[in-house]
Amino acid sequence: MANIKDEILKKILDSSTVIDSKVIKLPDPRFIEYNRYLILLLSDLMQDQNFQKRLNKLRYYFGLGKDVFLGSELNSIFKEMKQESKNSYDDFKEKLESLLNKIEKDLKPVMYELYYPINLKTDGQIDIIKFRDIQIEIKSYEELKVLLEDNSLKEDLKLEKFTKSKYKYIKVTIWARNKYYAEKVSTRYVDVILGLIAFYLNCGREYITIWGNIKELTELKLNHIFVFKEGTYSGYYYSDDKRDDKKVYDLNKAAIGKLNELFNNVKPNIQEILSKAISWYYNGLTAKDINYSFLNFWTALEIITLKKKGIPHIEIVKRLKSALITLINITKLDEHKIDRIYSLRNNLVHGESSNINEFDRNLLKVYVEHMIEFFIFRLIKYDIEEIRMIFQLMQKDNITLEKSKDLTDFVISLRKK
Repeated sequence: MANIKDEILKKILDSSTVIDSKVIKLPDPRFIEYNRYLILLLSDLMQDQNFQKRLNKLRYYFGLGKDVFLGSELNSIFKEMKQESKNSYDDFKEKLESLLNKIEKDLKPVMYELYYPINLKTDGQIDIIKFRDIQIEIKSYEELKVLLEDNSLKEDLKLEKFTKSKYKYIKVTIWARNKYYAEKVSTRYVDVILGLIAFYLNCGREYITIWGNIKELTELKLNHIFVFKEGTYSGYYYSDDKRDDKKVYDLNKAAIGKLNELFNNVKPNIQEILSKAISWYYNGLTAKDINYSFLNFWTALEIITLKKKGIPHIEIVKRLKSALITLINITKLDEHKIDRIYSLRNNLVHGESSNINEFDRNLLKVYVEHMIEFFIFRLIKYDIEEIRMIFQLMQKDNITLEKSKDLTDFVISLRKK
């Protein structure tokens, strides 16, 4: 295989010429040949999983969607090899490793501050929220007026209908190597914040469309993102739905208190599970297509019930039923409804006719909300493995649990002797 790679590399080098310290690809037909062998070389590289992971990581630093090695970076390696009369694949890999190391060393993170307008009002104080190395705050327009009235920002928005003063702003502080990566990571965490806020605003509510097309379940959505690099305006993004007339929601102090508690007093691994579940729940609320909304809610259910590889989906149903029996004392009819939801999920995933309607979607939404509440108010203090054990124990009847307790007490008493 190494000989084939050597041959591919030699073809590439033979079809290029060094002129004025640059690699110049020759005209047709050899130019076509160069591209053909270049694709083969890159395909072989991407079979190396470690290299692939490293390259994917670097793509963020160069800008999303841009390949690091389809430009001057790769040409510089070919130039050196031509000048040094080297043509083996091992030599190429060695130079490639050196280039990767240099790129990673030269790219120094800088501080980005991203501001997300949200259609929310509240008089309560929301504490600073921290996810790993990211810091999140919620600010008023008055606190940010100097920044938001930046001349460059105003010029960018001169054709937009956007009333800055009506919004609260989620401020995210992150260290990153470019604004594309900063926005990608920040928005993921902002979706979690919006999801938890939307959870408190929508929990237990069911929505039915009386007239017209089915709509998403919340208007609490992003419209713009303003990016500042080390205090200087660096550009903005906007979403598909950047309307300035969305409903403005009121967040009460009780919800704010729980928001502060959840994100600042929870173990990191539990915070990660809750964040993922809330994020998928939020996707369910904002999805316009009812099937996508249903699947997003189901994914949130899988996460909050600790579904992992190797656990069949029917186990999710068992955990849901046992939890709801404990929480709201469900009936046989309710269990039948859960089975129907599971059947709809299977049909949808496997491409069969599902006929999901708003009542089905709303019912799954309510189930997810019960499980998120259960997780937040009853399970959040436990470790992940303890929570998994609780889910298993909840599926047993009281007689079995009492016997297990007696046996456990007996074993403990033996160890004390």
